[in-house]
Amino acid sequence: MRKHILLMGFMVFIWVLSSRLTYATEPFFVSLGSVQSYTVPYAEQNTLLLSRDGSYATKVQKGSRITKPGTYYLSQLESDTLKGITKFQIPYNMNQNEWRIDSEKELTEILKYTLENYKEKITIKFNKGSYTINQMNEVIYKVLDELMVTYPKVTYVSYKLTSYGNKAPKILLEFTYALPQIPTLKQYDKNTDQKIEQLIKQLIQPGMKDYEREWVLGDYLIKNIIYAKQETHLNHTMQGAITEGRAVCDGYAKSYMYLLNSIGIPTQFVTGVADNIPHAWNLVKLIDGYYHVDLTWADLEEDHIGNFYNYFNETDTYMELTHIWEKGHFPKAEGKKYLSIYLPIPREGIYKVSSQKEWQALKKQLGQDGLKEANIIFYNVGEERWSIESVLDSILKVEQAAITYSAYYKYDSLIINYKGH
Repeated sequence: MRKHILLMGFMVFIWVLSSRLTYATEPFFVSLGSVQSYTVPYAEQNTLLLSRDGSYATKVQKGSRITKPGTYYLSQLESDTLKGITKFQIPYNMNQNEWRIDSEKELTEILKYTLENYKEKITIKFNKGSYTINQMNEVIYKVLDELMVTYPKVTYVSYKLTSYGNKAPKILLEFTYALPQIPTLKQYDKNTDQKIEQLIKQLIQPGMKDYEREWVLGDYLIKNIIYAKQETHLNHTMQGAITEGRAVCDGYAKSYMYLLNSIGIPTQFVTGVADNIPHAWNLVKLIDGYYHVDLTWADLEEDHIGNFYNYFNETDTYMELTHIWEKGHFPKAEGKKYLSIYLPIPREGIYKVSSQKEWQALKKQLGQDGLKEANIIFYNVGEERWSIESVLDSILKVEQAAITYSAYYKYDSLIINYKGH
């Protein structure tokens, strides 16, 4: 009997060990392809965040059934650490240009379908309600505007509205897009989808913290997108940014929004004004709070020195010095731990100085290493009284040559970026 009990115990141990090994070897990234619906699985103690077509990643409960068409990324998180990603697509099983509706609420999915499939003309018959042409235009514009900030891949250039009658009207909507060739636009979409998945597989690793994932994708976009000084309609889209590597501010921001939401980092698209012109950037939620990220301003092209990015993880207080936006429409950005000056990402050529003693040691190191390019963050300006003039004078003595530099104060710190000649 004892031998039998011991044997049974051994078998149970083997089964438990086998189960754990099987769980441990599950792939980090799973693509399920096309499905008709999806039921969210059990995830032990982990948090599940779901993003549909790049929309704001939100918590989803076990057993939730997903049925709306779209490309979904489900991120499994333990605190701020990424454990796994599941991608699946629910296709549109229709090819439709005409609708009858009972409520304005139905317009969101109809117009999302229309824009994602680059429909040039659609008609919608309202079964009830009364609208003047101006009222109808306000309704349509509001839905389109909401779609544009919610789903970063959705895009159009202009639309024309024709309304027949005021009571229970029938409307005709005609759209123009970034390119007149619809098959080309659909190919851009396909290429963008493939590139998004490729980037996630290549750059995102199991166990990455939220700030690490945020950084690696932001750094990639900055280094691989050129700001389009002679802009086209395509430069305002994530398709142009991701596939052609050329964009203006909203192309940067939409690309970043889609990528971060797809890896479990809730991210919003912010529009406002900077330098007296319309501008767009992102509001990113990390574990300790929200941060502004403006990849366009971080990517200063030929003016940029080194690996420190200004306007990457900033507070409302810092951003409002140069940017204007409707603050009431967004959460407050008050994160502190992962501000640009504290971001714990190892980067070549970035040095952090908290005291005069550390500065003396760094000057000696810079002279010995012969570095010609560096970013130096001087902390505790109020206490140490760092001045731009004295620091630059010390750098010139070390370099013994002319330098190109930028210098500014932020968060009780002094930032010096310089390049020797």
